[in-house]
Amino acid sequence: MLDKSLRDLWSLAPEARSVAVVPVGLTKHREGLYPLKPMTKEDAREAIRQVDEFNRETGAKYFAFCSDEMYLRAGLELPPYEYYGGFDQIENGVGLFRLFEDGVIAALEERKPLEKNVVIDSVCGAAIAGCLKGLFKRFESYGIEIAVHAVRNDFFGESVTVSGLVTAGDIIKQECREIKGKALIMPSTMLREMDDIFLDGIRLPELSDKLGIPVCPMPADDGGEFVEKLFDLAERL
Repeated sequence: MLDKSLRDLWSLAPEARSVAVVPVGLTKHREGLYPLKPMTKEDAREAIRQVDEFNRETGAKYFAFCSDEMYLRAGLELPPYEYYGGFDQIENGVGLFRLFEDGVIAALEERKPLEKNVVIDSVCGAAIAGCLKGLFKRFESYGIEIAVHAVRNDFFGESVTVSGLVTAGDIIKQECREIKGKALIMPSTMLREMDDIFLDGIRLPELSDKLGIPVCPMPADDGGEFVEKLFDLAERL
């Protein structure tokens, strides 16, 4: 079925410019809906194999991509930066981490270490935590230690592992006793667009009050802007 869908879409090129293959999003609130099952590790690996095979057979470079979440669910390393071409499917989570990582690394080359050491906590969805831990280690030589906390999604269900669906209530319940730093950073995608409210109705100032430290939304798609805001925050702490 996936191969047929890809080939049908490929037949519409160039009007169809690219396609993203992503895991189905299933919350625990699915009563009375069509029965669907969460994507397993084996399912994700098979989908990636089919997409890779389709691209090889058709020569469809930069047309069909699997999302970052698909690779993470499959337990596979994310493709390199060059794999994503112009990042046409970035809004569907395709290549988001590599683009962010590349921006962070480039921006850090222009920075000097702080004159003091600062500990900052961060929260994210369970899927991307391992990648962020590896990337954030780069900040240690600049005097910034970032403790990464993966938040289990109790609000929507544990099968939901993306950062954008993490709620303030789950952060409060799980991380209150774990936070040791002077501030908490979080992806701005956890908030509704152009607002300071989480998907569970809790506002950013309330989360900050509950945790007893400043909570700072950070860009999740622009590594250079992330570095700039992080250093500004660290210097103020």
